[in-house]
Amino acid sequence: LKPFSFIEDGNLAGIAAEYIEIFERHLGIPMEAVPSRNMKESLEKTIKGECDLHLAMISSRQLSDQVDFTRPYIEDSIVLATKSDEVFIPDLHKLKNKKVGILEKSSLYYRLKDLYPSIEFVPFETIREGLDALNHGEIFGYTSSMVILSYLIQHEYSSQLRISGKFNQPFYWSLGIHKSEPILLTLMNRLVTAVEPDVSQRIFSRWVSVKYEKGIDFDLIWKITGGSILLFSVLLLWNRRLIRHRSELEKHKSEIKYIAYHDALTGLPNRVALDGMIKGAIESARQNHTIFALLFIDLDRFKIINDTLGHYIGDKMIKIVSKRIK
Repeated sequence: LKPFSFIEDGNLAGIAAEYIEIFERHLGIPMEAVPSRNMKESLEKTIKGECDLHLAMISSRQLSDQVDFTRPYIEDSIVLATKSDEVFIPDLHKLKNKKVGILEKSSLYYRLKDLYPSIEFVPFETIREGLDALNHGEIFGYTSSMVILSYLIQHEYSSQLRISGKFNQPFYWSLGIHKSEPILLTLMNRLVTAVEPDVSQRIFSRWVSVKYEKGIDFDLIWKITGGSILLFSVLLLWNRRLIRHRSELEKHKSEIKYIAYHDALTGLPNRVALDGMIKGAIESARQNHTIFALLFIDLDRFKIINDTLGHYIGDKMIKIVSKRIK
């Protein structure tokens, strides 16, 4: 699934593929790619044990009995794609009775269906089927990962579709490990944690580019303006709208910047932000001839909570701990 992992010129490519290259260098052992037609088939092969590791999975209670998940290695957002003539939608609760496509039987489907009962979610077997249906006007929008949708829209639907909204839900990608490989799970967790934040940021930037845009219909404006008085009134109104739209765009730019440097679940600064803070502290200590301390906090036996009570309860616990840290 582009841009996470796909076959190009006979070789594995994509975001996850670049991480696999890093893991291979650390392990000194090559990893063999097992091709599949879609995410559903990849999941089935992982569950059946036909492959040991799935490159991009979302941790969910529905799958936790069949697959183990590593620590997240990619932070993502859930966004809404629409036709290019739709305006930005700041509140997705207003999509009442609108048809929104989503990947069938996915953890995202079950999560959003509970949180947004007024939206009519239409399941599709593949993301491309959903985007094609959107492009043909069969549904109002399609929701999925920001990483996936921004890539597909940029490369395949650039003039027809765009991202017009964002669900305020945390979204993480992990490696999926077959249940019979607990040692591999421990090893991959260590490798995921060892990846430097700046390396992750460079990989992410190479593959992901997202834009939130606002459509402007100039032809409609000129059709409405018939005379000089009416023209002046419309231009005055349009100027006010531009000021408001510019303010909205600046707000969304700030939101995207916040997402890049903060953990989506807790709101705490993420590893990318931490790397910048540490570099700044080191430089300040060097210039002022002072020292500083770094406190490391860990939650012992946290995996037991996820395995017994589910990731939903685990997320709640992390939020409580983060509030106390703040």
